[in-house]
Amino acid sequence: MKKKFIYFGIAAIPAALCLAFICCLGINQICWDEWTMVDLAKRIEDNELNFADLIAPHGEHRIFFPRLVFLAIAYLTNFNSVAQMLNSWLLLSLVTFVTTNYIAQLKNVSDKKKYFFIALISVLIYSWVQWGNFLYAFGMTFFMALIFPILSYHFLSLMFHAENKRKRNLYYVAALLAAFIASFSSAQGLFAWIVGAIILFILLGKKTFTSLHFITWSLIGVFVWIAYLSNLERLGHHSIVANLVENWLSVIYMFFSVIGNTMLPKASGYIMTVAGAFVMGSTLITCCIVWKNKISLSSILFPIALILNGLFVSGSIALGRAETMSRYTSFPIYILVGLLLIWIEFRARESNIKNGLKIMLSALVLSIPLTMANGFYQGTKWRAMNNYHRYMVETSNINQDKLSSANIPPLYYVNCITGEKVLQCINFLQEHRYNVFHKPTYGVAPILYEEHLGQVNNDVLQLLPHTFQFAPDHIRVITPAETPNYKDKIANLYLDIDGNIYPLFINRYEFSPILQWLTQFDKDKSVSGRGISFVYPQNLTPGIHHVKIKALTVDGKFYIVDPDITFEI
Repeated sequence: MKKKFIYFGIAAIPAALCLAFICCLGINQICWDEWTMVDLAKRIEDNELNFADLIAPHGEHRIFFPRLVFLAIAYLTNFNSVAQMLNSWLLLSLVTFVTTNYIAQLKNVSDKKKYFFIALISVLIYSWVQWGNFLYAFGMTFFMALIFPILSYHFLSLMFHAENKRKRNLYYVAALLAAFIASFSSAQGLFAWIVGAIILFILLGKKTFTSLHFITWSLIGVFVWIAYLSNLERLGHHSIVANLVENWLSVIYMFFSVIGNTMLPKASGYIMTVAGAFVMGSTLITCCIVWKNKISLSSILFPIALILNGLFVSGSIALGRAETMSRYTSFPIYILVGLLLIWIEFRARESNIKNGLKIMLSALVLSIPLTMANGFYQGTKWRAMNNYHRYMVETSNINQDKLSSANIPPLYYVNCITGEKVLQCINFLQEHRYNVFHKPTYGVAPILYEEHLGQVNNDVLQLLPHTFQFAPDHIRVITPAETPNYKDKIANLYLDIDGNIYPLFINRYEFSPILQWLTQFDKDKSVSGRGISFVYPQNLTPGIHHVKIKALTVDGKFYIVDPDITFEI
């Protein structure tokens, strides 16, 4: 019992770091596909929601169960996006518990070896390379499509070791239920039925095709696949299955890149492909060692299932999406986890096998700092971009023409919802004080009477050196990125245009020396408007206009930063 506490204590360290990562960089802001969830909540309010809305396709996915979970958490937390991210973290904790318990129960493995592998697997499970899911509330759909298949495989492997028929049947029903939930969480969850059938085949051997367990699993799996695919519309801009024949070389290249992205994220395509080839080579070598040492497949069922699931989903991503986004790294990571769960039991006496394992483990360990640095850097950029879009939502009363147009910021646009619908969702959030409107950062611009304002304040002006850029549809106020400590002394900025007050966006992007160093490795050199404040009033009419900046300092006092500036459009 004491050792188990140590095992779980080791696994908890990467979990705690991931929790801190989410709490520091996560932001309470609806974006991308999450607007469809707000639309569902609006339909509940209007008594229009029905079962068809919940089971309806979302692109090529049916996200019935994530919709239920998302809406339940949303209503409990005033649509707090960070709460959804924390739920993803809790779901991952289930996988950590399963893998740690799996290692803890291994016999003939030293405690020192167990400590090392538990730590390494936990680091992979909570790898920051998954920042695109950790810092995105909708990422919960991917985690549900990942975690429930893993639970299903866990129950199937437990079924093999069950003491009696009653327990075997209970584990089997639990595996069926987990696979069903996975299937209607995201398209990736459908592979639970294929992998599960392979596990049952390994378990049952010659009795496979006469076994009630296998027949029932197969029939339910076929039914689920048919029900899932009926009336399903795919997104037109993604590659189709025909590409496998026409562009099979590109599909293989993308397959390796999807897997390699877990070790060398954001590297050039060829480097990621080499990393993916390394993982696949390690998998093949592992298969050879298992075959040579005549290791029973039934004893490593769970790791095999993890590897197969990772391979199937990676293949589907390469074929159907052809992208190496952060959100897709969560699936191929478990190829590595499965390999580690097999390697821990290897007692290699041959020097070449032993050295090969050392090389594979060393490469994996060396990739960890790279994935953490990338996750921290990309997550910080993501937070900066979300801060700006939070400003856009909070000040939607002056930005309606921007939010409802075809040129709305990309963070608001998804194929499943229009700009006009997003604007209706914003009004719904504002009416009920949900999400950004629960505790607004910018709020409604106050009426700043001249007698309540201090005169031009040189101290505040030195804190905020700036220049104006004027255009017919917007005004930019540019502040240097290296401006020292202005975030600590200025609470909010307002732009006075012809007597109308507009909140300015203050980008609180922290551009530390570490981030500055990491920028040189980023293909996209932009840092989401670092050091720039924006305002989007309605289109300014031609003529002469008067503008000045007014600052609210942290001590609650207002100051005029600039005297009256005149410009003409």
